[in-house]
Amino acid sequence: MMKIQYAILLLILVFSAPAIGQEAHKVPLTEYIREIQIWKKDGENMTLSFWLPRSYWRIALADNPAIPEDMVHFILETLDDYIFVCALDVDIHLDGSLTFASEETIRNSITVKINEGEPQQPIPENQLDI
Repeated sequence: MMKIQYAILLLILVFSAPAIGQEAHKVPLTEYIREIQIWKKDGENMTLSFWLPRSYWRIALADNPAIPEDMVHFILETLDDYIFVCALDVDIHLDGSLTFASEETIRNSITVKINEGEPQQPIPENQLDI
């Protein structure tokens, strides 16, 4: 009898374990954005790296009454294979003027490394399907 009780308990735990801790947790977008961007300042120079993984779109579009659920799914499916990386390199001068690094300079100097994979270069502009 004891073996049956243990077997039932084990089955309950095995089948309920995937549900434990999977309750939807609402992540505030502003907190999430702080996690996916890096600002650095060195004297007059300021750089920003801001990456937008799939989870960004899910959080940014969540609970937006202006965007139907089927459109959210379409956007997520469309962007599923992409990570967007935004980068800024600017010199801020004492007179308030700004000098921005060119897109070419940034494209040639930026790489993205996902987990332990090989560093990836941006998709060349002539290969973008716009």
